Formats: sequence, structure tokens, C-alpha cells
Amino acid sequence: MSLPNNDPSLPSEAAPIFADTDAGRGDHLRANNQKIWQNMQYLDNGENIEDASTATPIDADQLGFWQVAGAIIKKVTFADFFLWLIGKIYALAGKTTPADADRLLITDSAESNVGKSLTLANLFLWIVSKVAALSSKATPVDADSVLLIDSEASNVGKRLTWANIKTAIFGSINGLTSKPTPVGADVIAIGDSAASFAGKKVDLTGLFAQFSPITAPVAWAPTFTGFGVVTGINARSWRVGAELFFEITWTCGTPTGTEARVSLGFNGVDGSVTTASTYPTLQALGVLVASGGFGAASLYTLVEASKTYIVFGGQSGSSNGLSKVLGTAFTGSTTLSAKGSVRIHGW
Repeated sequence: MSLPNNDPSLPSEAAPIFADTDAGRGDHLRANNQKIWQNMQYLDNGENIEDASTATPIDADQLGFWQVAGAIIKKVTFADFFLWLIGKIYALAGKTTPADADRLLITDSAESNVGKSLTLANLFLWIVSKVAALSSKATPVDADSVLLIDSEASNVGKRLTWANIKTAIFGSINGLTSKPTPVGADVIAIGDSAASFAGKKVDLTGLFAQFSPITAPVAWAPTFTGFGVVTGINARSWRVGAELFFEITWTCGTPTGTEARVSLGFNGVDGSVTTASTYPTLQALGVLVASGGFGAASLYTLVEASKTYIVFGGQSGSSNGLSKVLGTAFTGSTTLSAKGSVRIHGW
């Protein structure tokens, strides 16, 4: 292929594009350009450049370019060209809040790495799909980490360990406003052991229904039968699960010949509970002591099924301990003290 005849930089012709103030320099430029022309094939009469293309240049490969400063043709390696390109990209004006329609440049590996653009909306969808496709870990350990955006540091990306997550959660719970008097409708969070410890909620009514109720001792005024007009009454009862516990102290008046009884009470209300229906005819409950003696017999508190009161029996060599006694078994003005527990119907 012949060289262009109108090339102003050929040594054999004038070079009007150079300010040739130094003949040696002008000849040097012409010689360089003549060598370039001789080592390249240009388009001539519609012919294509025949140089083979390279799909993957290496850092040492070179590009030719026209340098405006000095008006001279020069070469640059791909390594230096890449650094220049990175510098140009880095010098672009920043955008603090990109929109979904903004685009990034990519190379499409599915189409011979041709250049394409990608919207941030599609990039976000791709990232989400990659995160969703990650394998899961059922039981994290303290050293595991998650990604977060630090709002206190211009929203830069950071990582947070599972240990610190737990510390933050417990700290937040501890920092909640306390409620001094919770009600049954209030809820708490639980891990459901029957459902792989999935997080669930339960109200306090449902929670305490699974445990034995325990109440504080509360005073009440029992009804006495067979003890005459009693004085010095001190009676308290409380609940522990299905049982009513009681402590009763009183001083007898003039006992009568009727069956000796003391009514049961709960939460300050006399006669508000009934003994369990599963008791036998009579069953011992607890002790009964007196400021005076009982003669040859020792007396005990007894219970019958489905009653709102307790009764008493005496045990001796000749008496049946599981036999109810009358009020006359006691001495007037004697102080008595009974203590025990009884199963309550419905509890």
C-alpha cells in the first residue's frame, strides 16, 4: 500500500504544520513520522486495516496518541492508560444520593465482555438476590458478623458481631420504661420450644396459668362453731398452687355441745372456698395446740370433702383420732392455734 502523497510531515516535502525554528528538530520529527507511516497500513481506496486485533491486551502493550502539547505523536502503555482512566473517573463530581435510574458501566461477560450500562435499581435487585441466595446459619455464635450502615459516621458500611447485637438488644430491653403494676393483657416475648424456638408472644394471664399461683398471706375473720364467743382472733391464709394454707389463733369462750368447726377463707373473704371433693370421710390436715392441756387426748385439725370449714379430732389410747369432736372437748378461755393446708375445689 502506498503512502499518502499529501502528508505534510514527510521528509521530502514541506512541513507547514510544524513551527520549524530548528532544522535538526524538524528533520527529527519528519523522520519519526516517516517511520510511523512505514510501519502502519492506512485505509486506502476503501481497504480495511489488516492488523490483527487482540482481545486481551497486557499492561506492556501500547497505544499511539497525538500529544497536543508539543504537537507530536507519542505512545502510552495500557498500564499507564488505565491509571489515567482511573484518575479521570476518580475526579468526577460525586453524587451523595443516587437515584434508581442512575447508571454504572459494566462489561457483559455473557456477550463477549462488551460494554453496557446498569441502572442502580437493577444493581440493588441483583445484590438482594445474592444475599437471599446465601446459605443460612441456624445458630449464630458470638464471633459471627452482620453488615450495617453507621448513621453516626456518614452512613459508611461497617460490621457488627453477634455478641454486640445481643448486648444492644438486652441494653434496649433494660432501658424500656417499667410498668409497676402489670395486668393480664400485657404481653412478653417467648421462644416457642414446640416450634423450633420461633419468636412468639404470650399475655400474662396465659403465662401464669401455666404455673402454680402463689399469693401473699391475707387476714380474714373466720366463723367459729362450738367454741362460744371467741376472742383474740388472728387468722391468715394464702394460696400455693391447688392448696390453701392457713394459720389461725383464737381464745375460746364457753364451749357448747355442737360440732367444733372453723370456717375457711381466702383473700380476706370468709367462706369463699370449698375443700376438694376427692377427700375421704376425714383426713388429718395439721396440728392444733392449746395454752392448756387436752387431758389424755391429742387434738388435730381434720378435713371433710366439699366443705367450707375444718373440723377437729382427738387421738388417745381409747379415742378414735378420725372422729369429729364437739366444742365441749375444749376448755373455756383456752387459747388455741391451728396450722395446716387443704386442697381447694377448682384450684
